[in-house]
Amino acid sequence: MNGSSRPSSPRPSSAHPRPLTCSSAFAGVWLHDRTTITLSPSMAERFPGCGGRRNGKPVGQAGIKAQVRLDMTTGQLQGPIIQPSRASDRAVAFRERLPNGSVQIRDLGYFHLDDLARDTADGRWWITRLKPNTAIWVKDRSAQTTSDAERGSV
Repeated sequence: MNGSSRPSSPRPSSAHPRPLTCSSAFAGVWLHDRTTITLSPSMAERFPGCGGRRNGKPVGQAGIKAQVRLDMTTGQLQGPIIQPSRASDRAVAFRERLPNGSVQIRDLGYFHLDDLARDTADGRWWITRLKPNTAIWVKDRSAQTTSDAERGSV
């Protein structure tokens, strides 16, 4: 006790990460994400950025993306894989498929209907945002789009 009527909360620590204990029903719960790091313009030939201008000056001429996959149930980390920041998120070299029965959480940069269909057919689950105006079919109902869902008409 810390002098109050409530026990003190344990402090988070990265020294001893604990696996996610959400469920043993999945063969893994994988988070797939990336970060972008801006580099000196002198690196633009090796790591081209997306470019642009801020306050009339060129910015983003060079950069890298670092991509990782993390299994939240075991703490296993894959990556980072480094690529030029101009490259698509989907161009990353995580070529091995995750185990059947696993869940993969990805952001919109990894969205591709063929990949999602293959994951579903192979018995992998996925969580992602949908691109605007993606058509969704609900069994025994007509097609709806993501715009319909945002308006609450699904």
